Parts: sequence; structure tokens; C-alpha cells
Amino acid sequence: MHWVVLAVAHRKLRIERQRKLLQESNDTHADAQPPQLIWQEESKEQLKDLMEEAVSHLDEKTDIGRMQLRRLRGEIQSFLEPQIIQLLNVAHDAEDKLNVEDEDYIFSEEEEKEYKEILLREHENVCQLLTDCEGSKEADKTQRRTSDPVPFYEIKKGAIETLLTYYDWWPEDSSVPTISSTNNDKEEYVDEFGFSPTESDSEIISGMRYFHVRNLVRSSLVRRHPDIAGSSSKSNDNQHPHGYHSLLPFKSTIMSAGRGVYVDGFAPAGTLLAFIPGQVWPKEHLQSASLQTQMQFSQDPRHQLSFRYDDILIDSRQSPYTVIKNLWALGHIINHPPAPTLAQ
Repeated sequence: MHWVVLAVAHRKLRIERQRKLLQESNDTHADAQPPQLIWQEESKEQLKDLMEEAVSHLDEKTDIGRMQLRRLRGEIQSFLEPQIIQLLNVAHDAEDKLNVEDEDYIFSEEEEKEYKEILLREHENVCQLLTDCEGSKEADKTQRRTSDPVPFYEIKKGAIETLLTYYDWWPEDSSVPTISSTNNDKEEYVDEFGFSPTESDSEIISGMRYFHVRNLVRSSLVRRHPDIAGSSSKSNDNQHPHGYHSLLPFKSTIMSAGRGVYVDGFAPAGTLLAFIPGQVWPKEHLQSASLQTQMQFSQDPRHQLSFRYDDILIDSRQSPYTVIKNLWALGHIINHPPAPTLAQ
């Protein structure tokens, strides 16, 4: 829990530094077009200095090293509260924009036009990212501080192409890629969404593709939301000033791991990424639960029971994977690190 608070404090200092850099750039180019909102490169020395500053700040202001567990829980909640409010507001605004009410899995003419434009734009962007990665692949091998983004870009590209092909949304002058429907003769085909269309009837496929489009559009809307992109007039200390991100559930890059969750965009360390949905069971309620209820908790074939750091159990076994109304509520399908490796 100490590391959680430290990571959030470090993130806050990094964001403050990024704001200063942006303000300096605006002052220098007062008569020019505002610079693109991107996260400026940071050296290891700068990150180390800010980490030491965060440690010093926590020691002086909160005395976190000597806090008891109950008080530390409250401190974590206080540190995360601005991010939680921000993410919930962003999710609420995205749902208002989507206004999902149709139960027949059919887009209106206005939706079809808007969503087609969004998916084509997202496809163009991810193709450009793949091209950029290819050009810098050799240089990045020794300098990259994060995991290789290419597998995610390829999965996202394939997912968008699947939807553009299914809805026949490709421009007339486009070269339509061929979508494979089999991995090999022995395995069922699983697409980039982690969905097996060859094992489903047409009605289920229609419904899944409908929500696949909704999820990708929602992700695009969120990454352009003012509270994420940093152009909102109502700024606060924990707001993203430059980088922006959303979450997307796709097929995992880990063999036989089903679906996984990907950060689409950029989120600095210390950013609250996801909520774990489901029923919440405090430890004292578990101890007094009936034998039948306790036996139910012994059945968890998909590893959807999660214990929090404060002995609270979250039961996500009935939580959805695809038909979601809060794109941040995907914590239950984030893959566990392999034992005995600790999550980074």
C-alpha cells in the first residue's frame, strides 16, 4: 500500500512538471499554433529526482512510513479520489454520447456515419503507429523503457478491420484486407476480440459486433475527452495535462489466456487504470457467511475472485466482458502475473 501512495504522489509531480513545460512552450510560441498535447520525454535522472521529492513530501506531510493500516487505507483513498472522480465523469460523458438504447443491435443512420468515420480514423492512426514503430525498431531495442507496443497495434488493427469488413464500411477506393476465419484445422478460430464467430449463430455474432463497435468508439471518445486530453478549463492537480488513454479488451497476447486488457494511449505510472466490478464482501461478512455461500466461493474456474490488500473479496464471476457501460470496469479480466512473479 505504501508503494501505491508513492506511485500516485510521483505521478502528480510528473504531471506538474509536464504542465510547466507546456506553459513554457506556450509562452515561447505565444503567436504560433499551440503545441501538440504530448508527454515530453523524461530522463532517468529526472524521474529519480522526482521520486526522491515524492518520498520527501510523503515523509514531511503524511508520515506515511509509520501509519497504521486503517489510516493508510484512508490516505490511499484520499490520494486516488481525484482520479476516481475523473474516470467516472469521463465514463458517464462517454455513455451520454453513445446513448445505447437499441436492443436490436442496429445503428441509426447518424450513428453509422459517425462510427464509420471514427473507425476509419482509428485504423489510419494505428497503421501509422505501426509504420513509425517499424522505422524505429532497431533504435528502440536498447532505449525502450516499456513493453513493445507492436503486438497491441497489430491486434487493434485486425479488430478494426474485422468490423469494417463485417459492416461493409470500407471506402470504395480501399483495398479490403482478407480476414482469416481459421487458425488451423485443429483449432477453432478466435478473432482479435477473443471471440469465436465460427462457434456462434448469426444473432449472437450480430450482437457481439454491435458492442465491439460501441467499445472501440467509446475508447476513441474517451481519449479525446477534455478531462483526459487536458484542454478542460476545470483543471486540477491530478488531471492528465498531455497524455490520454483508454482501455480496450482484446485477445490476450499470452497463449491460452483468453482475453486481456490493453492501455490504448499513454498513462504514466501511478495512474488509476481500471475498476474491478462485482459484489464486495468484507472479511467479517465472509467469516459469518453460510456454509452454502462459502462453498460457492470454492468454484472459480476463471479466476474471477479477487482479494484486495485490506482483506475485501470482490466477486466478479457474473461481471460482463463485452456488454459494458463503464469502460474502466475491466479490472476482472486483467491477466494475473505468472507465479511467483510480482505485478509491476
